[in-house]
Order: sequence, then structure tokens, then C-alpha cells
Amino acid sequence: MAVHAQQVFLAARIPVDLKNKLSVYCENHGIKMNFFIAKAIRDMLKEAAEDSQDISMARGRLKTAEFASQKEFDQYLSKRNIR
Repeated sequence: MAVHAQQVFLAARIPVDLKNKLSVYCENHGIKMNFFIAKAIRDMLKEAAEDSQDISMARGRLKTAEFASQKEFDQYLSKRNIR
């Protein structure tokens, strides 16, 4: 017997054309709309969490960052034949 996660009903108002495109996509790919929507929400939440982690890490690095002067940066580029 398969074990399923608890589920709840979620209602949302979306534009008619978006719903129609979703219906066509799901029909053409043989997937259920509920599966598609749940996966999209899961993916977006994961991406948002990753973005938050990236921002937090960047802020931490900026607190201890050592910045190069324009002269040092120009020398760096010159040594690598970029300028």
C-alpha cells in the first residue's frame, strides 16, 4: 500500500489564459495539474531558500572583504593581457 503525504485544498485566482496554457501543457505531457502545481511551488520555495542562503553568504563575505584599489585592479588586468 502506498503512503501519501497529507494534502490540503488550495484555491488560487489566476488569469484564464494562464490556466488554459497550463491545461494544454499538462494534457500534452500526460501529467496531472495538481502534480505540476505542487512541483512548481516546491521548486520555487527551494530556489527562494537558495537565494536567501546566497545573499546571507555574500553579506558575510562583504563584512570581511578586502577590496583592491583601481590601480591594483588595472595592474591585475594588464598582467593578464586583458587591458
